[in-house]
Amino acid sequence: MTLRRHLVLRWPQTTALFQVTVFVAAILLCFFIFSSLQSNWGNLALLRALYTTRDGAMMHFPNQASPYLQGVAHYRAGNFSEAHRHFQKSLATHPDLARNFMLESALAEGDGQKMIEMLDLSRPSERIFLVKVLAEQGDDLPIGIQKQSKDMIKTDPLLASAYLHLLLSKNRFDEVVEFGSNLSENSDSPQIQFMVGRAHFYKKDYANAARIFEEVYNRQPILDNAVWLGKALFNSGRQEEGLHFLETILQQPSGRRYIPYLVDLSVAYASVGRCAEARQILHEATATDRTGDQRVLLESAQRTVTGRCQE
Repeated sequence: MTLRRHLVLRWPQTTALFQVTVFVAAILLCFFIFSSLQSNWGNLALLRALYTTRDGAMMHFPNQASPYLQGVAHYRAGNFSEAHRHFQKSLATHPDLARNFMLESALAEGDGQKMIEMLDLSRPSERIFLVKVLAEQGDDLPIGIQKQSKDMIKTDPLLASAYLHLLLSKNRFDEVVEFGSNLSENSDSPQIQFMVGRAHFYKKDYANAARIFEEVYNRQPILDNAVWLGKALFNSGRQEEGLHFLETILQQPSGRRYIPYLVDLSVAYASVGRCAEARQILHEATATDRTGDQRVLLESAQRTVTGRCQE
């Protein structure tokens, strides 16, 4: 009876404690849901503003949105210092994106030193960032920042070759030769030499291009190096040697041959009067281009082959 009475007497107290606990939990849950809805509403509102306008109207909902989106809004509005502060808060949730915007903000503020100090070259995205900044905005950077950036690139052959590749895409061949040649003296990287060789080729300095490509090919006898050596030799007047290396593309399985290399071989055949082979190779290249991505190149090659084979 004592135990039963004890349980009966304790039950109302236990029930009351349980009810209070449930009530408090319900309040906390409601607060959490409200805060979440408020935050999500702020995020959605700010996202809509970011995609529909570039002026100050996007700043109507900064307090409810996440720090990352607030940072994006401030960045878009040109408030780079404020953007940097918000991105700093969002590093835990958006590490790569936030860091990239912080670098962009420092660059937009004209604080190249802050950008250099922030860079972490162990992050692939920041390696790409540095290369793009130096290739696209290098001339606008202070001399000291240019030097520091280039010094960072020089320590990594892959980074340096990526930088040279971007310069090539902008037809800045003299810069590739100057920067790449200096690197080649202190680097054993065939990738860097390859980029310098291409710069000489595009400058129509075929003899120097052939010399460099021959060195690269001897170290790495792969398809790309063989074809570029062939192109340089052919254009420098050593046509038979050039064709030997250009024909390396034919060692690849049919249907998997790189179309620009087939075009190079076709045009070379036409140049030495081997027109039947030129047309055959060009036909194969055209048949291989199922998506039409190389249409412009193939049409140009067709005109060249036709013109040379009618002479």
